[in-house]
Amino acid sequence: MKKSTKIITATAATLGVVSMTVGAANADSVQSNNQKATINSSKVSKSNSQVTQSDVNSAKQDVANASSVTAKQQSVVSSAQSKVNTDKQNVAKAQSNVSSASSQVSSAKSMASNASSLATKTKSEISSQQSKINQDQSSIAKDKQNIGSQSSKVNADKQSVSSAQANVSSKQSAVSSAQSNVNADNQRINDIHHAQSIASSAQSKVNADKQDVANKQSSQSNAQQAYNQAKNNQSSADSKVASAQSSLTSAQSKETADQNTVNSLNGQLVNINDQIGAQPTVTLPQGYVDLVNQSQTTALNDGPDSAAYNQVDKELDQMGDKGLSMNTYTPSKADESEALDPNNITYDQAKALTIFAAQLINQIRAQFGTAPVQVTNNSIKFAMDCADQYVKDHWDPLAWHDEVGLGKVEDQWGINSGSKHTQYYEDAGCMPWYGAAGTTPYYSDGKPKQAFLLPKTLGDAKSQVYSTIMQMLFNDSTCGWLHASSLGGVEYAQRDTTSPYLGVSLEPGQYHFELVPQDEILPNSRFMNGSQSIAIPNVNDLVNQKNNIQNQLNQANNALNSDKQAVSNAQNALNNAKNAQSQANTDLANKQKALNDANSALQQAQNQLNKDQATLTQAQKGIADAPAQLQQAQTKLANDQKALANAQIALTNAQKALNSAKNKQSQDEQTLSQLNDQLKRDEQTLANDQAKLKQLESDLTQYENAPAVVQKAEKALAQANTDLKNTQAQLTKDQQALADAQAKLKADQDAQTAAESHLTSVQKQYDAQHRDVTPAKVDSDKQNVAHAQQTVNKDKQDVANAQKTLDNLQKPSSHATQSQIDNAKKNLANAQNKLTNDQKTLTTAQTTLDHDVKVQQAQQNVSKDKQDVANAQKTLDNLQKPSSHATQSQIDNAKKNLANAQAKLNNDEKTLAKLTGNAEAQSSTNVVTTSSIGSQYVLRSSRPAGSSTSSVETDAPAYVSTVVTPSMSSAKSVESSAMKSSQAKMPQMGEHGNSSMLALIGASILSMLGLAGLDMKKNK
Repeated sequence: MKKSTKIITATAATLGVVSMTVGAANADSVQSNNQKATINSSKVSKSNSQVTQSDVNSAKQDVANASSVTAKQQSVVSSAQSKVNTDKQNVAKAQSNVSSASSQVSSAKSMASNASSLATKTKSEISSQQSKINQDQSSIAKDKQNIGSQSSKVNADKQSVSSAQANVSSKQSAVSSAQSNVNADNQRINDIHHAQSIASSAQSKVNADKQDVANKQSSQSNAQQAYNQAKNNQSSADSKVASAQSSLTSAQSKETADQNTVNSLNGQLVNINDQIGAQPTVTLPQGYVDLVNQSQTTALNDGPDSAAYNQVDKELDQMGDKGLSMNTYTPSKADESEALDPNNITYDQAKALTIFAAQLINQIRAQFGTAPVQVTNNSIKFAMDCADQYVKDHWDPLAWHDEVGLGKVEDQWGINSGSKHTQYYEDAGCMPWYGAAGTTPYYSDGKPKQAFLLPKTLGDAKSQVYSTIMQMLFNDSTCGWLHASSLGGVEYAQRDTTSPYLGVSLEPGQYHFELVPQDEILPNSRFMNGSQSIAIPNVNDLVNQKNNIQNQLNQANNALNSDKQAVSNAQNALNNAKNAQSQANTDLANKQKALNDANSALQQAQNQLNKDQATLTQAQKGIADAPAQLQQAQTKLANDQKALANAQIALTNAQKALNSAKNKQSQDEQTLSQLNDQLKRDEQTLANDQAKLKQLESDLTQYENAPAVVQKAEKALAQANTDLKNTQAQLTKDQQALADAQAKLKADQDAQTAAESHLTSVQKQYDAQHRDVTPAKVDSDKQNVAHAQQTVNKDKQDVANAQKTLDNLQKPSSHATQSQIDNAKKNLANAQNKLTNDQKTLTTAQTTLDHDVKVQQAQQNVSKDKQDVANAQKTLDNLQKPSSHATQSQIDNAKKNLANAQAKLNNDEKTLAKLTGNAEAQSSTNVVTTSSIGSQYVLRSSRPAGSSTSSVETDAPAYVSTVVTPSMSSAKSVESSAMKSSQAKMPQMGEHGNSSMLALIGASILSMLGLAGLDMKKNK
């Protein structure tokens, strides 16, 4: 059986840009006061130069440098301004000092002219003032003597008042006591006269007391019974509360247990939903299966270069974009949290990747109607051994398959490999990678230096595997759709009817997909010995698990709801029991109080009975002794009345003595106060006279030393003038320094503005020249347009609503205030302004989308043109071989076709250059251009032995079948760095060559890397 495949060699498009011109460095600088801010930037021509990331970075550094210089100079200006402000304050202070010193000089000179007469007069005044001070001191001594004498009098007065007050109190007590005796005597006489009446009244009271005691005893007995009942009620209420509390605790425990069950089931449901959401799915566009089948039959029947095949290839290529946009994958949280070491992948992780790929492939094969793949423990281990062999051989991920190493592994596992230099089973996909100058190479044995974006989690790896398979399905034109047909089980129009074994593994740099047909496995091989089939999960099984968990969760929720109701009922019962308990406690307290009150009332009644009984006994006895007692009482009354009269006379006399003592004390205290006031006045007079004396003595000193005073004042004035001159000079100096600093700051600010303007210009040129319109970019543009359209639609509705609100408020019936109407108008204006702005945003988004669609179409046209050029070149080369026996007419037609294809390529590249604003884009026959290979997957299909590649050493792989954009967000484009790296490897102007040499080298590379179609076969 023979299988043929179409292989396209790498073109010069995978090389970095070879720059034919070198811009001369030009530095713009601003310099003042030994401070220099310089912009070191390469001038970038808008029409002739390619702007690199280095140019942008250099411009950014210029801005940063200029900004730093400006900031420092601003600090200098602020400091200089602060000095000037301080200088102005110092000048004002110095001017004030001069004025003050000048005034003092005038005063000193005036005083010096009359110094002699003033000194004589002052001496006389001093003598007089000293005499007055002596008089003041004598007056003060006399005042203090008078105060001492008067203070003694006041103290004696206080003692007299205190004694008189004590005497009055004593006499008052005697009067009160005498009056009490008289009152008692009168009462006794009255009682004797009414002894019989008192006895009768006492008997009535005793009788009433006895009845009251009987009543109180009955009340106390009732209160005791009520208390006993309340006590029993309280005990019962306590028991009910304890029982209700126990029931509540039991219900709460059951609720907690059922809540834990619900929480656990919810967690399981979230996990199963996460697993279901993370199941890989693939949707094939309508008609895709038929086109893939047609591509294989057409390639076999008409050839891969036929017009019929090219038409199918074109339709599949267009459908591939739709397929890529239809299929996405998001890894599960569990996979994202599982760490993965690409240098040491575990069996379980390789198993997970294999099952993941098998789920996708079997979905594809189900839609193709071919046999599904199967997975065993040995197919996984076989794939892991293949990946390990790559590592052992230090195989470059960007080179071809390690066929010799794979042959060794096949022999170990008992797989028929045919030749040790070919293989049938492996598809390999590179991890995201980017070429960058200065990055650490994975290999250091002369292979291209590449940096790979290695997966850090199982989720990363699954995302990369998913993207790789999607690219095999929908971006496989350069490989003749052999990846797609292989995944679908229809490669070379032969349908798989038996299930091949699948194993997936990885090593740093690439993934290995090993698809081993059953009929290639030798009998009794290691591959089959101990082989254990591994189930490939079906999403329906997960859905069934989810439904089962959901049913359990529903039951648990029902039980939990019942628990909540039971807890609520138990809580209500406990609350009722506690309320009853509270009422019982209150009732018991009330009954206890009532009992205590009854006991107290009974005791009081009994006490009153005893008291009245004693009164009755005394009254009955008094009736018999009444005559003798009356005589004694009347005699005692007369004596006590006489004592009362004497006590009242003594009290009147004591009160008069107290009033006299108080009057004398008041008069003496007033005299003492007047003496103290006089002392204060005399002391103040002394202080004033002493101050005047001191001033006179000071004046006399000045008069006697008038020349020295004048000299001192003049010296102070001279110093003040010197200080003023110095501060004015310092102000002038600092003002000039401020002006210089401000001028320097203006220059620095101008330099910064120039640097920022330059950066803006360079950034715009760079963005325009390096713009890459991908399907994802177009999709993003479409989303932006859709979002902007939604926003505009909402704005229109908001305007309509605001207008309606304003109309309603302006109706006469609304009674709206002017403030409400003004607010409504303001809201309407705001809504209309927002609508206008968002409509502009929509227009911009639509313009961007239209432009990017045109660019994308132009890019596709250029790519297709290059393929047509390659095909035309291949046809011409075949016709020009001696063995072809082609006619000259056929060769001429082939040359014409090649020229037409090249012309179309030139035109389409010019169109693309106009759209992107990149003047560097030229015909591929003149300048080697770069393709964006940064952060991409490079996939390779199986290549039979004997296929040839270019012998030219380049930084790009010699064989590239598919370029796949990675899905991982952490992959960063470093295209500009790759361009710089490419430029660094070519001779530069003024170094090792010239532009002519560069042109020669470019032409040589182009001639060596001409597109060539290679027919290859793999025999089985």
